Amino acid sequence: MASVHITKCEQRVDPICHEPSSDRGVRVTVVFTTPEATLGALRAAGELGESLGARITLVAVQVVPFSLPLGRPLTPVSFLERHLLTLLSESGLEAEEASIAICLCRDPEKSLMQLLAPRSLVVLGGKRGWWSREQKLEQRLTRLGHDVVFVNMKSKSRANHVQFNEGFTGVVTCKT
Repeated sequence: MASVHITKCEQRVDPICHEPSSDRGVRVTVVFTTPEATLGALRAAGELGESLGARITLVAVQVVPFSLPLGRPLTPVSFLERHLLTLLSESGLEAEEASIAICLCRDPEKSLMQLLAPRSLVVLGGKRGWWSREQKLEQRLTRLGHDVVFVNMKSKSRANHVQFNEGFTGVVTCKT
């Protein structure tokens, strides 16, 4: 089973997505967006991770309203954990290849930026478009110096195009 790390991001937290690993130093971080887009991103990350010998971390940022204690989100953490484990399983990744980080927070973008180590390799799934939340996140991550692989989802269940930000210097072939 994949390891699951849950953190409350009220104040500054240490980057959990890039903890040192005794057997593998390279990390690929997949940011949860939607179930379909995240599944496409996990598959692309699996290919990328295989070619780099990297470990994959799936990060889900769960917003908790101010009216609730930070440790009591509207959606139970156990439900979110099962959902993310199912996505990992459907992606074809082996449990020992991946881990899950769930961040309970008030400000999702700020918390995500705190969780990512500098110059992280991030895989993000979504649809390209003028109002795309995922595309805006990709642009912000790129501006902050992260290497971003964007998996453009043109249909609900199939990734049709993988795009790298300008600074990315790697090559990946995805079997989707």
